[in-house]
Amino acid sequence: MTAVMPGRGTAVRSSEGARRAGLLVIIGGFIVLLRLSYTQLIAPNYGYAGYAFVPPSMALEAAMVVLAMAPAWLLPLQLTRPSQYTLWFLYPVVVIPAILIPTYNATLPWLDLVALSVAILCCFMLLVWGTFFPLAQWPRLALPPSLFWTGTIGFVAMTLVVIHSIFGIPVSIPSLSQVYQRRTEFQDTVVANGTGVVYLSLWLANVINPLLMARGLTEGKWAWGFLGLAGQVVVFSIGGFKGVFLAPVLMVGIAILLVDGGSRFGLRFSLAFLGVAGLGLLLDPILPSNLIAGLLVRRVIVTPGLLTGAYVQYFSTHPPAMLGYSVLHGLAENVYGRGPPQVIGDYLAPGQSLWANANFWADAFANFGYGGMFVFTLLLALVLWLYDSLAAGKRIGITVLILAMPTFSLTNSSLLTCLSTHGLGLALLVVALLPAAVPTPILTES
Repeated sequence: MTAVMPGRGTAVRSSEGARRAGLLVIIGGFIVLLRLSYTQLIAPNYGYAGYAFVPPSMALEAAMVVLAMAPAWLLPLQLTRPSQYTLWFLYPVVVIPAILIPTYNATLPWLDLVALSVAILCCFMLLVWGTFFPLAQWPRLALPPSLFWTGTIGFVAMTLVVIHSIFGIPVSIPSLSQVYQRRTEFQDTVVANGTGVVYLSLWLANVINPLLMARGLTEGKWAWGFLGLAGQVVVFSIGGFKGVFLAPVLMVGIAILLVDGGSRFGLRFSLAFLGVAGLGLLLDPILPSNLIAGLLVRRVIVTPGLLTGAYVQYFSTHPPAMLGYSVLHGLAENVYGRGPPQVIGDYLAPGQSLWANANFWADAFANFGYGGMFVFTLLLALVLWLYDSLAAGKRIGITVLILAMPTFSLTNSSLLTCLSTHGLGLALLVVALLPAAVPTPILTES
């Protein structure tokens, strides 16, 4: 019989309680700084683009803040499964903004705002609940390291050959002023040659290149990391996708936060977002342009919330899209003749051909209303559970890094698009074939 030291359980519970209290303070601070960023920097400078501020009643704002902070009571502080990273990323980038930003700009009547906020909260808690399910015990598909990495290089080489055959050898990297022209050229080439190159380019940018960078970061094999970074430059050169450079920044940040295997990931991740919001408030007023709050906070955090409100506002009074423009074409009526991003883009900026890409919950609402939000939440929970099951017995650092960019795509794309085009489906295959951890797995179920 193992002796239990008196007071040890109490001490553990006390430590857990202290960390949880610290997390609540951090999240509360993040919400305060997000509000200040929106009201003091974003709304005054970008009000013309729809980032308006209409002061809500104190009671309504207090209720929305309580809903926004509720997940902080239940999110796992320690990272024991890679999908928990997805939860932590969605919380400050989608959940909190989707509840608070429509509150600040009066996009929705208060009843619709409460309905949306409760739905977002319930959907997110379903995802959290899904991470507590026991993992599947399947025969492992892991390949020997030499075969896996040789196959990865083979895939990269094949993709580069296809890109070369269609686009030629990139001879220049577009400047920021040339990005949109390069995207137009890319789209014209896709129309002429088919959409296959889009899949290959985005799979390379979102999964394969990050996989190479992940090996460099987790194993110290820096040549692999630089190879992945060079691959991102190639994708940017042909398509002008600025988001490809988010991958190395995001992955380095995640690797730093995972330095102890993820035991304090929740607190560190929350502190990172608190720091970004705080730096924006401190530095943007003295910088020549609103680089942090105006670009990073607005584009990555505020915009998903703003567009969620716009999607609900429009599709609450118009027919649902029912995926008639996509996989259910022929089965459901194609009411609008185009997808929700184009519909909402034209609604927000008529005649400007704007694509207002929103997160997967907003897209689900556009297609099937609140019921669709819950259905697609359950589908994502299943995908994340499958990913965790396939990742069991493998290093948590590399399995989280593989999931980083597909997770980011959930903030601005539909779930079906994330699975197919943006590499979430490919990430399942990659993690299934990924060599097992040596000598012992870091990822364990708790």
